[in-house]
Amino acid sequence: QELGGRNDEAVKALEHHLEIVGNCGWKSAHTQHWLAMLKGQTPKTAPAEYVASLFDFYAEKFEDHLVKHLQYCTPGALLEDLCTVVAMGNMPASTVRRAADLGAGTGLLGPLLCEKLGMPVQRLEGVDLSAEMLRRAVPKACYDLLLAADLLQVFRPVEVARSAAAQFTSREVCILPPSDGTNHGPEAPTEEEDFFDLVAAADVFVYIGDLSEVFEETRRWMAAGGIFGFSVESAKEAVCPKGYTLCDTGRFAHRPEYIESLAAQHGFHVERV
Repeated sequence: QELGGRNDEAVKALEHHLEIVGNCGWKSAHTQHWLAMLKGQTPKTAPAEYVASLFDFYAEKFEDHLVKHLQYCTPGALLEDLCTVVAMGNMPASTVRRAADLGAGTGLLGPLLCEKLGMPVQRLEGVDLSAEMLRRAVPKACYDLLLAADLLQVFRPVEVARSAAAQFTSREVCILPPSDGTNHGPEAPTEEEDFFDLVAAADVFVYIGDLSEVFEETRRWMAAGGIFGFSVESAKEAVCPKGYTLCDTGRFAHRPEYIESLAAQHGFHVERV
């Protein structure tokens, strides 16, 4: 934030902190993220270590704070739009055979998808960078797999996902090592059951600026007639060269034209904005 016009002092303090801690996981990730904001930079995404540690710390009080005190309603609003699209009757299947909840967190969206979507969900997989958040989703008993990993690592053949779920039953949350950025799921979808009929992301893309890879992988794993539903914060800047910007809240906002362009590029038809 502007810090009363003392941005330069804040930048110097954070740069000095980086010199002390070096490349030290979450500590340096937090500093790098806020330095980027203060310098007016627009990175492609927030550091994974920053997001994971932020929500690992926040997990215990997350639902109480957001839902009870801040009246957080993004999952419900997204569900309403998804229900409207489902009611149009364009999906070729009468059930959602496989669904992904990107950034599942404590599982606020999952039960809504399973109980109120308007058609049965046969298999629901949740993924999030924060294992502590996902552990709060376990008691909701609506997920077939909870994966602590980079978002796009949820795109895996269904047999691989089932094996992971069976292997990690005792731990309840399957924890994968971080992606190296060159590879997500271990294979491409080959069987019909590998594809997703629904991919949803509520209040997740505020931590990702460049959504091109998300759109690309989602389209690659999307069944014909499938639905990709998500929320973003709308960028207010009239001039936004990349189509997204890092706000002084530390969250990313996107221009509607950027989202529409990505959708068109990857063969999605925009039903609701």
